[in-house]
Parts: sequence; structure tokens; C-alpha cells
Amino acid sequence: MIHKYIDKSLFLSKCYIFRHYDRTGYTSGNTIGFPNPCFGFILAGTGVFTASDRTIELFPGDLVFIPKGQIYTSVWKATPELIFYSLNFEFASESATSHMYEFSKIHAPELKITFDRLYNSSGSDGGDNLVALSAFYEILSVTDKRFRKAEIPRYSEIGAAVEYIEAHCTEEISVPHLAKLCCMSQSKFYNLFRKTVGYTPTDYKNLIKVRRAEELIVRGKLTLEEICDICGFSSPSYLRRVYRKFTGRTPKETRRSADII
Repeated sequence: MIHKYIDKSLFLSKCYIFRHYDRTGYTSGNTIGFPNPCFGFILAGTGVFTASDRTIELFPGDLVFIPKGQIYTSVWKATPELIFYSLNFEFASESATSHMYEFSKIHAPELKITFDRLYNSSGSDGGDNLVALSAFYEILSVTDKRFRKAEIPRYSEIGAAVEYIEAHCTEEISVPHLAKLCCMSQSKFYNLFRKTVGYTPTDYKNLIKVRRAEELIVRGKLTLEEICDICGFSSPSYLRRVYRKFTGRTPKETRRSADII
């Protein structure tokens, strides 16, 4: 018989979840270092987090990780509402708490259901702590590999290509041009980009466009045709197809959920 044990270092000692709602947006800052590691999950509105070495833009469906001790400022904007979850926690082992991920984000709109379940089942009065714990570890399981994959030096060998795509995502971009920016052959560039970023150059370009489209969809002020023009999609049908690929929902479903919230 082979005995296997669960790593106790990942047992929770603290866990708090808050649901923030605002219709005006605001600026906040932290000058002494964040006391616990924290996940922030954006439902509506936008945010910009600024640290000494990086700036992180947040849109609906983005999940940001803030390490313990992180010093940063944040600026939030309601479009027309600002809604986000903050999940503060600490493990029983200080080493597990301190050695998680760097200050970074991933796009994970599929986690909305899990955050809702965690929030709704938490609390000493009428809450179901087992369901809450299950939801927390589900979030951790889903995000662990993705955050570790995202921990890539921003200015690595393909950094110039990543920055170019983000700045010119509404334009035509060719692999030969990106490879030239990085001073390498097309085949080497393509394989390295896919391995490093987790997407092909075309998929990464579409991901950036979808994030911008999602923000405009949530605002609810523009037609799908207008959003196509702004974000560089050739047609509403193509936007719907690409949008569903990355978010798991249609633009209509996103707008409807934003109205419900």
C-alpha cells in the first residue's frame, strides 16, 4: 500500500472575499505593501494598477494577482458601473504565501461562476464554508498553471513582438515582420512566441482585440458594427466567433449579464 499525503503548506489560515460596487470610479493606493496575497476579479469597469516596474490594465474577465508586500497604486473607472471581487488569503505556511506568483494578470472570464459561488457561500451566518473552500481551491487550481506560464520576462527575446502586437492590434501584422523585429528566423520566432506567450501571434492579437471589445460591449453604448470598426474586426459575425473562442460567451450574453449585474 502506498500512502500519499496532501501538502499542508497550502492549507488556508485566512480567507476574505469582498464584492466592490461603485458608479463613479476612484483612485486608491498602497504605500506600505499589501498585507496578504490577493486575487482581484473584474466584473464591470476598468482599472489600471501601477507599480515601480510595470503597469497592468484590467478589463472585465481579467484576474490580477497581488503578492504579499506589493506596493502599487490603482485607478478605477466605472463604465457605467465598477464591480469587482477582491479575494484576500493566507496559507498556513509562510513560505507558500510568499512564493506564489509575481504581480501579474490573466484573462479568465470563466471563473466568474466560481467567484460568485465563493462569495455567496461565505460567511458565518448562513454560509456553507465547505462550498466556499471548494470554490477557493478550484480558483487556485485553475489559475496556478496559467499564472506560472504568464511569468515570462516582459523583455525576453520576443518582447519587441509582444509590444508591437499590443500597440498595433487593429492593423495587419505579419509573422515575417514580427520575426524581423526580434532578429530571428520566422520558424524560430513562431515556435518561441507560441511557447513563451501560450498563443500564436494571430491568436494573441485577437485576444487583445477581444479584451478591448469586451470593455465596449459591457458599456452598452455602441452597436456591434461600431465595435468592429473600433477594434479592427472585419465583420460582426467574425467578432462573435472570435469573441466566443476567448470568452466562452457571445457579445449578447456579455451585455445581458452586465445589465443584470
